[in-house]
Amino acid sequence: MIDKNNVTSGPHKIETSALSAVFLALALFVVFAGAAYLAFYPRNANLGVEAERVKLAASAIVQFSEVVQSAVQRLKDQGIRPEDMDFSIEGMEKNAVFSSKGGGVTYRAAQQGGLITGKWEFKVPVAGQGGWYISGIGSDLAGGEDIFMTLQGIAEDVCSEINRRLGRGGDILAQRIPVDFAEPSGAGAVSAAAVISALPGVTAACVKNGNAAENYFFYRVLAAH
Repeated sequence: MIDKNNVTSGPHKIETSALSAVFLALALFVVFAGAAYLAFYPRNANLGVEAERVKLAASAIVQFSEVVQSAVQRLKDQGIRPEDMDFSIEGMEKNAVFSSKGGGVTYRAAQQGGLITGKWEFKVPVAGQGGWYISGIGSDLAGGEDIFMTLQGIAEDVCSEINRRLGRGGDILAQRIPVDFAEPSGAGAVSAAAVISALPGVTAACVKNGNAAENYFFYRVLAAH
């Protein structure tokens, strides 16, 4: 004898199966969505950390150059000519930028960590050897070498961020003729390889040194000639 109370009607069984399929699909969606989030979250977190490192590196470069520029001005106000200033880290006299007796500035090495490979350099004309020129600053004729600080080996992202902080937007212009920072112009001469010409008249910027990849440098004029 068949117990009618234990018989499940056909339509009810179909509805139950359909609901089970929906719940299974939802469960699978939640599992895969969670897996995707976990897969991409570390990547997004790493991108955020990297972006912060770029901003910190750019900020440190701009701020330190401004501090040095102020120190040079203080020494000028004391009657010391820029060409007579001592930019060495070991300087101890009143003409030394990085001395408590002079400019009163503490030297800060550029942040490394893969974003910057170079070191700060301070370019001052040397008698009999000449120096370097910043186009449109002071005189561009022979004998008009400028005094400036520069940092090479800067990552592209940091270079772009530097320009943003200087109010120039994130664009990076390139030198048509790469600057040779190891070879000054020569006494009484103006060598094209000793002229920063990407941004005439601009006293501070980050530019690309020619067409070579990952070849960016920052400069700030400290005294014009």
